[in-house]
Parts: sequence; structure tokens; C-alpha cells
Amino acid sequence: MKKIIIAIFLSLLWSPKPSQAVNVFTDFFVGINYGPFHNAGQTPGTPVSEEQIKTDLQIINKAGFKYIRTYGLNSGLDKIITVANQYFPHLKICIGVYESSADHDNTANPSSTKSQLIQAVSLANTYDNVVCIVVGNECLQGDPQAGAHWVLAQTVLDDLAYVRNNLDAARKEQIVLSTALTYAAAHGDTSDAGGNIRDQLKANYSNIDVWMINIYPFFKPGGIESSEAAINENLDWNYQEFNNIYASTGRPIIISETGWPSAGSSYGLSIPNLENQRAFTQISYQWFVAKQWSGFLFEMFDEPWKTAEGDTGPHWGLYDKDGQTKLSWQPANTTITPFMHLLLNNNAE
Repeated sequence: MKKIIIAIFLSLLWSPKPSQAVNVFTDFFVGINYGPFHNAGQTPGTPVSEEQIKTDLQIINKAGFKYIRTYGLNSGLDKIITVANQYFPHLKICIGVYESSADHDNTANPSSTKSQLIQAVSLANTYDNVVCIVVGNECLQGDPQAGAHWVLAQTVLDDLAYVRNNLDAARKEQIVLSTALTYAAAHGDTSDAGGNIRDQLKANYSNIDVWMINIYPFFKPGGIESSEAAINENLDWNYQEFNNIYASTGRPIIISETGWPSAGSSYGLSIPNLENQRAFTQISYQWFVAKQWSGFLFEMFDEPWKTAEGDTGPHWGLYDKDGQTKLSWQPANTTITPFMHLLLNNNAE
């Protein structure tokens, strides 16, 4: 009898343990990145009213977008979730958490990363319209957006684990977790004290449900023409390259940002103007559909404060700072929105 008991005990010890649940988006989508700091004088840190958020969401909803990705939870950005839940409950929100090494763990600072992590978990546990939490956007060493306040890859991994561990049991099985990587980080071109950033993430991806990568053909070395052939060739190359890199993880890939500016200085062959923005938006949308590769267009509104990102910075919006569409026209078929008509049809009316 003793041998039988020991055998049972050992079999339990050696039995394979359940693997970490992997949550994925259950439907194909082309979503939109949304920053609300587009009104006169607004910059990150400026409080954003619920009324403005409601108006912005109404425009997003009318445009036909279903998935919205946000950036941070301070300055009233948390209200995006509550306002959407009240007025547009069918919209699905991917909450962004701002990662920064400055004051990272100071919960007395409502803008700190730890404060935003706590708030993101609370919102996700409370509101069903939260479908994803994106911990960090271009926040790693070598990422230009991170500046001097970049964080270690291990910090992002720890913060993702914090989110997973603190979600309610039911929400653990529903909320998609990720971090948004630059092309360089995702491709394996950057490192920190822990080694190559891509390799660190690939070795510890249990809390990364999907790989989110920001891809901008506009900034290809030497630039790119805005022709259908050139854009499709670039996107196809990225599709093949990143599928090869991340195939071993079994995690799907989503383009977390892609777009084209409507004004500013040229970047080699890349020329920012409305015509080229229209062409890129339409061609990339149709490419997403053809590949059934979900992603987010960048971005919903022009944000005038982004001059620090160069003279193209304020001009990536598909809608201008006043909420007027820059790209579409009134279609004959009024059962779909003008903007979606633009994306689904090659020839302007």
C-alpha cells in the first residue's frame, strides 16, 4: 500500500501543469488609436472633460471603428472607458498604461506607472468593454519616444505579471495582455542591461497574449512611394518577417500603429500630403482585410501639440483637430459610413 501511495504522489508531482491561459481577440478588426489632446491648447497632462470624450467617441463610432486603443489613464483618460460604457457600450477598449522609469512605483503620484497599473486592473475588472491592456508603448531602451525615462524589458514583464495576477478570475480568461513595440525592438535591434530586448521578451512571454508592433512604412530607410505596389510590398515583407520571428511562440501578431501624415517634411521618397495619406490608409486597410491581420490605424485626430516629434507630428490624424474628416466623401450607399466607404472602395467619387 505504501508503494501505491508513493507512486500516486509522484505521478501528481510529475504531471504536466496547466499552461498559462492565452487570450486572443475573437474577431478580425481594423481599429483606431485615439489620443484626446487635439483641442486648442491641449497637451498631455491637460484635463480632458467627459463631454469632449463623448463627442470624440461619437465621431469614432460614426466613422465605423469598433476597437479603440488608448494611451495612459491620467488627465481624465480613464473616463474613455466609463463614457464609452455608458453611451457606446459596443465599442471595445484597449487600455494603454504609460510606462516610465520616472516615479515608476510611486502610488502617491496618480500619473506613475504603478498608479496606472492599479487603475487599469480596476477598470478591467469592472467594465466589460475593456478587452485588452497594453502595458507600455515604445517605452524600452533605444525607443525614441521613451527618451531618458525608458524602462527595462524585465520591468515591462514584471508589470504585465502584476496585471495578470490582479485581474479577477473570470477576467483573467478574457483580457488580452500585450506591450506595443517599435519595429527595432520587435526585430531584435535593441538591447538593455538584460541583453537583447526581443530575446528577453520571447524567453518570458507567458503574460504576452499577442505581439503588438508599431510599423511605419513612411519611415522606411530612404522612404517609400505611396503606390499600391510599394505599400503592399512593404507590408508583405513585415508580415513575413515578424511571423518568422515569433512563430515559435504561438502568439498572434497585431500591428498596433501604422499610418501616414498629411503634412510636414518629406522623408526620402515618403511625401506627406492628403492624397498620399488617403492612398496609404485605403491600401493598408484593404491589406489588413486580405491578410485577416488585425491592427490599429494611427491616429483618429490630428494632435497639434506633437511638434516635438517633427513637423509631421501634428498631422497623422484621419480627422483634423476639430473632428472633421480629412479623407472621405459622401457615398451613394448610405448604409455605411463615408469613412468606411473610403476604405472599402478604390476609386473616389
